[in-house]
Amino acid sequence: MLVNPIAYALRQLQRNRLYAGINVVGLTLGLTVFILTRLIIAYELNHDHMFDKRDRIYTVGSVFAPGSGEPIREYPNIRLGFGPVFDREIEAVERVVRTAFRRQVIESNQGAFHLGVRFVDPGFEDLFNFHYLFGGPGNGDSPGLVITESTALTYFGRSDVVGEQVLLDRRLRIAIRGVIADVAADSHFNSSLMPNTTLTAFAPMAALVELDGIPPQGEWDTLEPTDMTYLLAAGSMDAQVLQSLVDGVASRYMPEHDIGYIERLAVRPLIEVNTVVWRSLGFPVIETVG
Repeated sequence: MLVNPIAYALRQLQRNRLYAGINVVGLTLGLTVFILTRLIIAYELNHDHMFDKRDRIYTVGSVFAPGSGEPIREYPNIRLGFGPVFDREIEAVERVVRTAFRRQVIESNQGAFHLGVRFVDPGFEDLFNFHYLFGGPGNGDSPGLVITESTALTYFGRSDVVGEQVLLDRRLRIAIRGVIADVAADSHFNSSLMPNTTLTAFAPMAALVELDGIPPQGEWDTLEPTDMTYLLAAGSMDAQVLQSLVDGVASRYMPEHDIGYIERLAVRPLIEVNTVVWRSLGFPVIETVG
């Protein structure tokens, strides 16, 4: 029964080779783009799967006003001064954690090198359960530097470097208190569009306060694209409820110089950190194909 239709189809393909070829190539390209898009979406939506509290972690970003002059509509960072305000004003949030990324000159017995260091608020290791190879998680604002295994091997030649003393920015002496396994590539720590910002080391925010002299409560003048503010929602709090609470804080504490520059603050689930830039550039892939 199937022989005749198949033979007929083959004869038609031979008679119309150009037309058939165009259709086959078009179908192949279409299917390839669809499959690649689905793979990208699956990759993006599975980001940060290694962290137990991923589904309760949100980031707060800035949506720039149309007349701000910024080339991008939204970016996942805000003034660091908002952190303590959120902590004080939003009772439904269990943790507010800020991170500030800075390139530092590190001096050790093995020499000097440049390293990207995240200066973090207490609670950073509560949000992100890193796998410690040596040392262990700190309590609150524990002093000391934590580095990844690859960083230890690159600059010290071995993994167990807990207790080693280093100088940050040639001024602040600090001990290495822990070595963690390298975080997977499909984490927002290691997949940012910003170059050279992978997670290599972190230290207490108090160290940055001492080095740069910034106020402990954070700055209201600097908006660094590599700084992050995380919120740990209590239980299964609805994202829209959290957004409304953040809107209320922003309406009361937005700096005067940001009015007309930053339109609003946007609360996003952690897994959307990478796709925020896509949306801002006009590529809403997740919504249209996901």
